[in-house]
Amino acid sequence: MFKSRISSVVSGVALAVGLGALAFASQASATDTNPTSPDILLKSATMVTTYTANVGTNASNQVDAYSNGVTFSYQNSNALGQPIGGTSATVYTLYGFCVDITHDMFINTPLGYTYADTYTPVTGPIGDPLPTDLDSPTAHPISPAQLTSLTKLIDTGWLLHEGETGQNQAYINNANLQLAAIQAAIWKVEGGFVTLNNQYAVAGANVGGAITGAAPVDTVNDPSGQWTYLDYFNAYSTGAFTNLGDDNDSFYTIQEVLPTQGGNQAFAIGWPLPGVPEPATWAMMLVGFGGLGAMLRLRRRRVALTA
Repeated sequence: MFKSRISSVVSGVALAVGLGALAFASQASATDTNPTSPDILLKSATMVTTYTANVGTNASNQVDAYSNGVTFSYQNSNALGQPIGGTSATVYTLYGFCVDITHDMFINTPLGYTYADTYTPVTGPIGDPLPTDLDSPTAHPISPAQLTSLTKLIDTGWLLHEGETGQNQAYINNANLQLAAIQAAIWKVEGGFVTLNNQYAVAGANVGGAITGAAPVDTVNDPSGQWTYLDYFNAYSTGAFTNLGDDNDSFYTIQEVLPTQGGNQAFAIGWPLPGVPEPATWAMMLVGFGGLGAMLRLRRRRVALTA
């Protein structure tokens, strides 16, 4: 995760959603022509750093971390981290969530980390993309119920992130607050110990997306009646939200190939598959994304950066 005490560090389990469009909004995009390359070279990472949480394996083993999604720039590479096509190889972007509770990573410096993914060209993500919570060296198995909850959170978060494109600043601010809560909820569902630092932060009225309706009544800490960071976290971590994906959806992970490089962390990439969602979900997607839901479900996860 990205530690909030040191602005350039990512440590343990702390990443969420909400920055890809912000980081590369001025650049054109194209489809990754080699999306099934077994290895990728992570070049840089950016994220929204507004919201934080204390995350760890227990109450006495936590770190203060940024909670939000991360956007990586990368090139397809071999297992040694050498870009396929040389240093001038096309640079792509990838957006995901942290699913690793104990490791660190720097974001404000060139990365140069070689990662492999669990995506396959024929079937998409493998059937069990996250067999353990990746809490090395004593990993704990992820149960089927946890995997289902994580899939809903990761794919809903990915679609919320994509839905920021073309929206006004009020929408983006609220989406980023929801994405921060989703990342924190991912850590909790994995079995992490999570407490929010700025838990009563608000970003304006709920503008739609995965949660609708009035915020829980809290006249002491939130007399404005708006949805807070804590309200969203409680909803996402307990499953009290509208899943923007459907039963066809999955996710895949990227994990470090060469541990000696120091990247360490593992990340989950949303993979909402084309399909027919439930009527209520479909309506929510149309309202929350201004009618873009159907198109978002068909977009590839990897986007090229061009000058």
